Amino acid sequence: MDSLPLSDGIDQSFVGPAGLDRLREFRGQLYGCLGRRADELFELADALLCAEGPVRSLVGLCLAPEHRRGHG
Repeated sequence: MDSLPLSDGIDQSFVGPAGLDRLREFRGQLYGCLGRRADELFELADALLCAEGPVRSLVGLCLAPEHRRGHG
């Protein structure tokens, strides 16, 4: 199987400072779509994206390090 160099498969507009700006913009727009409890939902999304392996429950996801909110 032939493989392409990694750089051939990456959209170069997402690399470097311009890519970070685009990521910040995307995260801001996503946060704006969440409405009520946006902080909690956004942190759950971060935890989901950073989880190692499949997520089986929200309870387990709340224990991930990326989920920084308290439980009280």
